Amino acid sequence: MPGPILLLLGSLLLTMRLAESYPMLAQVDEGEERCFNFNIPEDDDAHLVFVVIPSEDDIEDSEESWYIDQVFKLTKKKSEKTGVGGRFIDKMPDNISKQQKEFMESTETNESPVSIELSVNPSTEHPIKYKNRQQTKYFLPTVFGHVRKTSASHSHNQGFHVNNLLRGYRICMLNNDQDRQVQIIIDVVMMSQTSQEEEKAAGFEKEKHLTPLEQSLDQNIAAANKVLREMKYMEQREYGMRMTAESINARVRWFSYLSVAVLLVVTYVQVTYLKRYFHKKKLM
Repeated sequence: MPGPILLLLGSLLLTMRLAESYPMLAQVDEGEERCFNFNIPEDDDAHLVFVVIPSEDDIEDSEESWYIDQVFKLTKKKSEKTGVGGRFIDKMPDNISKQQKEFMESTETNESPVSIELSVNPSTEHPIKYKNRQQTKYFLPTVFGHVRKTSASHSHNQGFHVNNLLRGYRICMLNNDQDRQVQIIIDVVMMSQTSQEEEKAAGFEKEKHLTPLEQSLDQNIAAANKVLREMKYMEQREYGMRMTAESINARVRWFSYLSVAVLLVVTYVQVTYLKRYFHKKKLM
């Protein structure tokens, strides 16, 4: 039965490629900064998408899942020329709209405390510093489009070729709020993926009549893709819960240390007081 096995393997490989760009979810604590590095091939370019949402204590799981899914759909509906849009694809459900409104009323502003900075790691020969900083808003996409093209234009204006400059990119997300955690949905989209998906879309438009086997394969790919997305989401949730548990354990540990220290101090004070009392009463 080599035919069905090859067909199954092909569908799984295609599904894994479709799930490569599923968004990540990062948590930035109060007043802290999180950074990561990434590279872009010489013959490629990339778009970056960020959406700032409240911490898991201030947002429902359904709302968090909806925003992650919208970023996934937003990056999938992209163009090689225009890049990634700045608005979500689907209309916001009423319950999520209500939760968002309540949060905005509690914060009294839609400006988020997170600023995102994209910078280029310069080479030793040409230490040019390219930085692009943007202030974000809650629940709205922040897009860095055509990263390589933009940085190349900056280096060209200063008299250097882009290949002398690019040794990778660095993204830093700074939470300027000292009292509130935030979560950031992150997605990196390569232009090569855009070209391949547009070619696939054009190919499917030409094939108007699909055989039952092709229709079944397409349905299986969609179902497997949905399962992988759910698995990715559960993995992200597990990471968030693990970080929360580690934070709680650290606080409990320090509280135990403090309790032991207070107990020792109180014991010392009591023993010292009793010794002085007995000496004063000449009982010792």
